[in-house]
Amino acid sequence: MTDALLPSRQLWLFAIGTGIAPFASLVRDPEVYEKYQKIILVHGTRKTAELHNGNEMMKAILGDLLVGAAARQSLFFINATTRGS
Repeated sequence: MTDALLPSRQLWLFAIGTGIAPFASLVRDPEVYEKYQKIILVHGTRKTAELHNGNEMMKAILGDLLVGAAARQSLFFINATTRGS
């Protein structure tokens, strides 16, 4: 999957709502952490409660035995809502 990504020092990923799901496999790929120094995942939703999927995904990735250490060092997660609670 990383073959389609352009080389760079940073990889920016933007997702809205449940559209964060396709990025789950990407941020679980060890090759992504080898290719990019910093991976920034921005997840936007309408309401705070809708951030749950992204938050749970991040917990799983940070605890993953294969990429957890690299993710804790290189993966930055930004939550944003447009309407609050």
